[in-house]
Amino acid sequence: MVSIKKERRGLFVAVTGTPGAGKSTFAKEVSDAIKIPLIEINSILESYQLFSKIDDDGAKVAMIKPLTKKIKELAEENLKNGAVLIVGHLACELDIKYDIAIIVRCSLESLEERLSERGYEEGKLKENLMAEALDYCGVAAQERSDEVLEVDNSSDRKEVMDYLKARLEGVQTHPPELKQINRMPELLKFIESGKLP
Repeated sequence: MVSIKKERRGLFVAVTGTPGAGKSTFAKEVSDAIKIPLIEINSILESYQLFSKIDDDGAKVAMIKPLTKKIKELAEENLKNGAVLIVGHLACELDIKYDIAIIVRCSLESLEERLSERGYEEGKLKENLMAEALDYCGVAAQERSDEVLEVDNSSDRKEVMDYLKARLEGVQTHPPELKQINRMPELLKFIESGKLP
């Protein structure tokens, strides 16, 4: 795993989660509120053509190693000035060590509605609902981060934003209480209703 910790001083934060969970909105709020540079993984993927193909659903299949290298380069540039925030569902797949990973979570019902509005076909929609229910991004982020925080509502978001601000200002503070969001009851309802296998 690539660690850029020894090469810089600063705070490297990743915001990740299932597509449709609201991570881009939250990352933009954080970036604007505490004046931290924001790198959007999907924009980098597109700008540098770091994908191998476009699948049947129209999704770009990322080339993880070159994408990791490019994100690392961009992060190092920004970390010289104190901090950087990256956002994207692929953040939990990149072979980079983060100081803090923030997992944006969403109820399965809301996620289903959002992804349906985006035109996700049934197979892709179910795949993403399962990823959210099983906290795929949160589990993957555990290996890549010193701290993992999960946010699910506006009070969580404010608490995490305040924590990041304090860390950037060098204020000694305790991290927000580690929250483990359990989507299993929702998953069971979706299985019982036939929405998921």
